[in-house]
Amino acid sequence: MKLRGLLLGLIVILPTLCLAETTADQETCNDDDGTITDRMRACSQIIAERGATSSLGFAYRNRGDAFSDTGQWDFAIADETKAIDLNPQDATAYNIRAWAYLKSGNVKQALADVNKALAIDPKLTDALHTRAETYEAMGMTKEAIDDYHQALAIDPRHEDSEEALDRLGVK
Repeated sequence: MKLRGLLLGLIVILPTLCLAETTADQETCNDDDGTITDRMRACSQIIAERGATSSLGFAYRNRGDAFSDTGQWDFAIADETKAIDLNPQDATAYNIRAWAYLKSGNVKQALADVNKALAIDPKLTDALHTRAETYEAMGMTKEAIDDYHQALAIDPRHEDSEEALDRLGVK
């Protein structure tokens, strides 16, 4: 009976302990509005400390996103690959890696990754936009327009897709 009580106590306490691991570095690493330098530093600190697997996956994903924001495609691809290894169901990591592949000229791998992201989360508007950009790079304008429209159907304020349709002269 005491063992059962101890086990139930652990079941209640362990999730609380895992949530308590949130640190200032995690908040900064996750902050899209923070400076890229601060995000990279905070994410790198979490990675160096080898945090919990979920924290580590988010740290790699967020640092990869920061690398992507600065055009460091190879570093972005490497970090997103680590994030995917830690969490193979992370649609956002597949999408960020797809964007990095696209920008580095590997259109075939970009399309494979963005399709994986959309298989995991079909309503991920950023992935629909990435696939549309990939289709454009492949000369598949009709498919690109369809994906821009689909992104806007999900989020009517998706600015990147609105701008792309304007650029293409489509409403």
